[in-house]
Amino acid sequence: MRIQLSPIRSDEHLSVVKNGDALTINDVLYDFSSILDGEDMPAEEVNCAWITEPVRRVSGELLIALLLPHGAAPEPWQAFPAPMENVPDGSLDLPVNTIVTVEYVPAEGGVNKVTTTKRWHQPDQVETDFIQNLAFDA
Repeated sequence: MRIQLSPIRSDEHLSVVKNGDALTINDVLYDFSSILDGEDMPAEEVNCAWITEPVRRVSGELLIALLLPHGAAPEPWQAFPAPMENVPDGSLDLPVNTIVTVEYVPAEGGVNKVTTTKRWHQPDQVETDFIQNLAFDA
């Protein structure tokens, strides 16, 4: 199976699990095993908002185009995603939005501001800044 990802600005969540010739997209099963080599299934027949192009089988391989939601400021891996080749069974490792969390931890004389940045396929980046004499209610 080959999956082409088409970026789209959206705050919606996308989860995809592959099992043979079937995809479970946001908990809804779509089985493409009935598509024979050289045939295609129109996107309207699939009836899935995440699939906007016909699903095809070429030389025995299913070709599927999926929309890839991203936030307002997509990272390069979301804006220009590589096709997914020879997709194994299981949950798809889709490019995801960068997540930044800020936590304030009480410390003697102030608080530690801990900023954690989580990026797809990269180690977490953690920065800690001490803020002196700031009142903090836990």
